[in-house]
Formats: sequence, C-alpha cells, structure tokens
Amino acid sequence: MYDLSALLLTGRPSDGLADVLSSQQQSVSLNRWETSMSDALVKIRDYCDRRIAPACQRLLVLLQDVRGWAALYARRQTVSIPLLTMIISDRTNLHHSNATSP
Repeated sequence: MYDLSALLLTGRPSDGLADVLSSQQQSVSLNRWETSMSDALVKIRDYCDRRIAPACQRLLVLLQDVRGWAALYARRQTVSIPLLTMIISDRTNLHHSNATSP
C-alpha cells in the first residue's frame, strides 16, 4: 500500500514495485497505468486547491478569533460563553453565505 501511494505522489516506483509491474504487465498497459496515475495525481492536487486549502484558511481565521478571546480572558475581561458562541456562529454563517452566493 505504501509503495503504491509513494508512486502516486512522487511518480517514482520503488525497486520492488518496478520489478513487479514490469514483470506482470506489458509496456503498453504500463504506460496506460502510468497515465491514469498521473491523472489521479492532478485530480488530487486540484481537490486540495479547491476544498482543503480554503477549509484550512477558514479554520485559521476561527482559531485566531479564539486566540483573541483567550487573550481577553487572560486579561481578566469577562466574556460570556453565549457571546463567544454567537460570534463563532456568525462567522460560520458568513462563510456559508459567501460559499453559496453566485
């Protein structure tokens, strides 16, 4: 499993995997398989750009908000939990409305 994942991500098979693939498949089907793996790698990268990176950015913004509230609490300024919950839900609703707007 590790060898196949490494092949998918780097494009370079390990020595053992290269031996197995070359002995079991002809060069034409190996080229077809390499092409499909390259296509899969491009799709994974595109998915990361479209979905995972923006989600991490939103998480960073929320964590920065929580860090700010924690700094206020550390200075003994009281912040009620309902207020904190309201702010986080407002941020979440803002992100959802931006994501669904045309």
